[in-house]
Formats: sequence, structure tokens, C-alpha cells
Amino acid sequence: MNNSLSNTKNILTFAILTLGSCWPLAGSVLASSPSFDCQSVELGSIEDMVCKDDELAALDIKLADVYASARQTAVNEQPPILKAEQRGWIKGRNDCWKSSDRRKCVEESYRLRIAEIQARYRLIPGTDTVRYVCEGNPANEVIATFFQTDPPMLIAERGDSVSMMYLQPSGSGAKYQGRNEILWEHHGEARIVWGYDAPEMNCQKMPMERSRILPGSPVWIKEVERLVETGDGAGHGPDIGSEEWMYTVSRKLGIYDSQGHGPDLGSDEWKNAVHRLVFKSEPGN
Repeated sequence: MNNSLSNTKNILTFAILTLGSCWPLAGSVLASSPSFDCQSVELGSIEDMVCKDDELAALDIKLADVYASARQTAVNEQPPILKAEQRGWIKGRNDCWKSSDRRKCVEESYRLRIAEIQARYRLIPGTDTVRYVCEGNPANEVIATFFQTDPPMLIAERGDSVSMMYLQPSGSGAKYQGRNEILWEHHGEARIVWGYDAPEMNCQKMPMERSRILPGSPVWIKEVERLVETGDGAGHGPDIGSEEWMYTVSRKLGIYDSQGHGPDLGSDEWKNAVHRLVFKSEPGN
């Protein structure tokens, strides 16, 4: 009888230990899976690193979601910049094998790309648009739109040039840096470098005179979109500046009458009508 009980206890103990080795311990977390197939990646590659790192895999999933939302916004984009830049980004990420700190390089690459897509395709709203007048010349201005991405960033425009800059560590003020541009603001004044080896400009933060923005310019289009909001807030909506976008703006502002009559989309008459309704003033005043 005692031998029978002893044998039963031994069997139960063995079963518990065996089952325990087959199941993850309570509170353990299974590794995340990225958006790509880990079975087909090369051992020791950057993609292999992503597959084996939960945080990097989660960033890859987030980037895939952001990219999918941007594709819907940029469906009519010509040329297809989003797709081309994504291929270039993947190559750049994979070049992190050359870095002395490969993981840091990969993580930073993901965070910057996510922030860039969110801002460029307005998947999150801009928090502020600021005008800087440089060297005392109102014609020499930089328009910066700020975004609360991770890391925070801005999109700056100077004439026909556009630069995307990311917040950098600094001893004082807020320093943003792009490929060849720097905007460093402190107490309403900014030092701006625009272009490779270009001289530093001293710039003053000035009121954003939206009524004086040239109708049809990139800044004007972005301001109209920010104030009218043609998207649904979830990254879905017409490609900003497209004919579909102009039609949506017209419909929301009530530019056309009940018979659908009104100025031709994109014409000077149309731009001026939008300008009056959005900025509550005549263009140039």
C-alpha cells in the first residue's frame, strides 16, 4: 500500500515537472515578431537582430502600420516618393552592421523613419507653425512646422527648399538638425544654417502672417489643410494638394453652389476664394 502511494507521488511529480518544462513561466513574455518573415533572413544580419529583439521587432511593426497609413494618404503621389524612400531606408537600416553600436543604430533608424512619415504625411497634426525672418530681411524667411513625434521634429521651408530636422540634445534652447540644416532657437531668436557649409543666419521669431502667404504655395497648402482638415484624423484622406484634396476643401468651405457651379479647381479664382474663407482676408493683406 505504501509502495503504491509512493509510486503515485513519483508519477505525479514527474508529470508536473515535465509539463512545467513545456510551458512558459507565469509572467514571461514571448518574443515579438516583426512585420517580415524571420525564417528567410540571413543569420547574423541586421534583420536577424530585429527578429531576436522584442523592442526592435515592436518598432518594425509600428513602422509597418505607419507606412500603411501613409500609403493610403499618398495613393496619388507622383512620383511615388514614399515607396522609393522606404526602399532606401531599408538599405540604410541594413547598413547599421558597419556601426560600432549596431543596436543603437537600428533603433534610431526606426524611430527617425517613423517620425518622418508621421510628420510628412500629416498622420499626426502639427503643434505649431512659426515664421523666422533672417538677417532683418522679410523676404529671407524660414517657415517651420513642429510635430510632437518621437523624437520631436519639424519641417522647415525656405523658398522652394524643404528640410526635415530632429530635436538634438543641447545645453540651452531647442536645437533641431537635418541633413545639412540646423535651427537652434533660444528666447525667440534662432540661428539657422541652410545648406552644406552655408553661413549661419541670425533670425527673429515673427508673427505668422497667414494672410500674406502666397496662395497655392507649399506653406499655403499645408496651412489650409491644417485649418480645414480634409482627413479623418487616422491618416485617411486625399493626397494633400491633389485635385481630390481641392474638391474636398471646396466642399467643406461651401465654395460651390447647389448646382456644383464655382471656380475651376486650382485656378487663381479658386485659390483666392479659399484664401478669403480660410484666412478671413484678401490675399496679400
